[in-house]
Amino acid sequence: MDRDGEVKSMSEAKPSKQQLSVDLAIVNDFVEGLAAAPPEADGFIVVAEELRNVTGAKVVSISSYDSTTAELVVKHLAPSGRLLASLNRLLGRDIIGMRMAVLPEMRQEMFSTVVSPAMDVSELTFGVIPDPVGALIQEVLRLGTIKALLISHGEEIIATIVIVMGHGQSVPSDEVLHVLARVAALTLLRKRAEQTTVARAAAANSA
Repeated sequence: MDRDGEVKSMSEAKPSKQQLSVDLAIVNDFVEGLAAAPPEADGFIVVAEELRNVTGAKVVSISSYDSTTAELVVKHLAPSGRLLASLNRLLGRDIIGMRMAVLPEMRQEMFSTVVSPAMDVSELTFGVIPDPVGALIQEVLRLGTIKALLISHGEEIIATIVIVMGHGQSVPSDEVLHVLARVAALTLLRKRAEQTTVARAAAANSA
């Protein structure tokens, strides 16, 4: 590639000021939304709902990680209501509480790609939802790009988040999703620490 071509390529790869402004607004709105949540609110629900608000996603789901069984457990899906009912009907079961085993090789891959490439429904559930059912879900609900985020702290898996855009919608950049994942991790860690403090205080008072 000649010098002019290289400069042009770098210019095209660099986000515009307008895009940087949009990206910053997404992150700021997410942080502010989390901060405004009441102290007693479930951290997993708050994170999923605020992520949907700031990204404009059609669906955001969040799963906690059960380290005792090495499984992801679906905690919340935003929005609930009619879309959740439709999804449950297509699955033939309630998706909330669904468990997905995380094998060692899957765990390694998750840490190597904090923000996944575009995935389909079967891939993001590690095959728990079969390909034909996953394809039907995507067609009937008119789902667009699907991204999965690893929410972690060091070597600890805290949760995973699935962001599903509507058909034809653009997904935020991987750089923005990385930042959102980090903010979500800090929020869930803080919530866990608060719950531990409350539990210890309750135990001490009852002793």
